Amino acid sequence: IGEWAIAASELDVVVIDATAVGKDSRTALRGWPLKIHSVMHSSFQEVLFLDVDSVPLHNPDQLFFSPAYQEHGAVFSVDFTSDPHWIPPDLFALLGLEWKPFVSEFESGQFLIDKSRVWKAMQVVTEFNARYTSFFMNMYGDKDTWRLAFAL
Repeated sequence: IGEWAIAASELDVVVIDATAVGKDSRTALRGWPLKIHSVMHSSFQEVLFLDVDSVPLHNPDQLFFSPAYQEHGAVFSVDFTSDPHWIPPDLFALLGLEWKPFVSEFESGQFLIDKSRVWKAMQVVTEFNARYTSFFMNMYGDKDTWRLAFAL
């Protein structure tokens, strides 16, 4: 972790080495599955996750007070597309979900969650990502695992 862990400690930020924490993890510690791993192992109950390529145009603090977050305990950005074509309709059926065309896709690169309020969905996301080699063949990466888990 090195130098930037030292710099972060000056800001009271704790840097965690995912490979050290995740030695017993079934979730891949690289790529998209690393997101859920990092959120689950975060010491924070409320997590504002922003991918490195996310650039907020407004102060994201506002999200903590948004009606959607207050009601549901989670807020996701929508992705550019609004077509669930990545997920085959039979996967929706297998999970007991109704396939609906033109439903906005989740953007899993920026979200706000309260882990205590959405813990069950977080467990499902973890399970989907632990089995990413099977699930990612039927969807577009982790973003669809979040979307399906929160729909259950």
